[in-house]
Amino acid sequence: MKRSQSLILATVLSSMIGLSNLAFAADDSTQQTKGKVQRVLMNPEGKIDGLLLVDGTQVKFPPHMSQELLSLVKANDSISIKGTKENAKVIKAESITNTATNKSIVDKGPTPPEGGSGEGPGGPGPKLLGRKGEVNGAILADGSIVRFSPRIVEDSKVKVDVGQNLKVTGFGTQNSNGKSLEATSLSNN
Repeated sequence: MKRSQSLILATVLSSMIGLSNLAFAADDSTQQTKGKVQRVLMNPEGKIDGLLLVDGTQVKFPPHMSQELLSLVKANDSISIKGTKENAKVIKAESITNTATNKSIVDKGPTPPEGGSGEGPGGPGPKLLGRKGEVNGAILADGSIVRFSPRIVEDSKVKVDVGQNLKVTGFGTQNSNGKSLEATSLSNN
């Protein structure tokens, strides 16, 4: 459920944008790698749309598979990921395997709505990093996830760095998976 919120949130976690030590080929071909889950990433609609690994790598996965991903992995689980590299810190997963249980989920694309062939769920929501590596989100000290357009940062000239205080206004959700907010405005306080 969406709701307006005005929050003063402090101190971006150092894991916001960690460097990845994963090795990938220079092309966008499918790669396989392993990592340990630090936390799940939730979009402002309350759906899980990815994972943040201990080494700072962000793993994108479609939000329409939120429940399957939650039933497969949790923090501290070791996983194997098959997917394509979007940039040095972001992997778009095609499949994720929990290495302890050997159970996997595979992205087979969105399912059309019941009773028809109309449009399925929309494309992926905003991410912590964009395809070109631009910052478009942060994980705050209290664990909240804030997503924003790089344009908002540009227009407001706000600094989004580790240790910076942020005042965020926007909409979002809070549930058992945490708190996530889509910022409509940002400022440093």
